[in-house]
Amino acid sequence: MTPPTIETIRAALACIPPDLPRDEWARVGMALKSELGKAGLELFEAWSRPAESFDEKSLRATWQSIKAGGEVGIGSLFHLAQRHGFKFEPKKRAEPATPEQLKARAEERKAAAARERPSVRPARAKPPPRRQGCSSRQARPAKPPICSARV
Repeated sequence: MTPPTIETIRAALACIPPDLPRDEWARVGMALKSELGKAGLELFEAWSRPAESFDEKSLRATWQSIKAGGEVGIGSLFHLAQRHGFKFEPKKRAEPATPEQLKARAEERKAAAARERPSVRPARAKPPPRRQGCSSRQARPAKPPICSARV
């Protein structure tokens, strides 16, 4: 599935009234942050501002509390928009990606995964293999015999 364009997201937001119950309003913010990251804040604020209950401090506090890879994705925003009359434009046949575009996308995914992955300590080197026919007891030096004779 191709990611939605910013225009499609704006069109969906235009169908959703900003005077939603707080939990639904927050879910719109979650969906925007999940899809757009920090860039979604501007859209969230512009969409929320016309609401009678708009409070900038509340908006910023809510935005700060939202985790960027949470359970609510952009699909939740589109579902809500469809309930309010939003319809997707008919699909146009997409041009196939060039090899350069595919390579750039793969590099972006690797870089994003590296940023998200916690640092991992490298594995310890394995000890060298034992020589065949040599057990740990044979490898130790022999103890001198105990002499029981009295001098």
